[in-house]
Amino acid sequence: MLRIPKVYKPSSVRVVTSTSEGFVGIGFDVEGEDTVRVRLSVEDAVGLGHLIRSHSDGSSGMPRRDVSSSSPVVE
Repeated sequence: MLRIPKVYKPSSVRVVTSTSEGFVGIGFDVEGEDTVRVRLSVEDAVGLGHLIRSHSDGSSGMPRRDVSSSSPVVE
């Protein structure tokens, strides 16, 4: 069963910058589109890493804080 909705486009990480003033830049190659570049707080990036690890283990682990609405969606 596919748990990731089709609205999520296939992507790969292109680049991760060094941190600066509490932020990190991450670039994604998105299939059929230009590179998408986002700027995340280090706190959100660390939270994202924890969420990815918890979900990849088959867990539905809950974040310690609401990371889903703390950063705007980049379109």
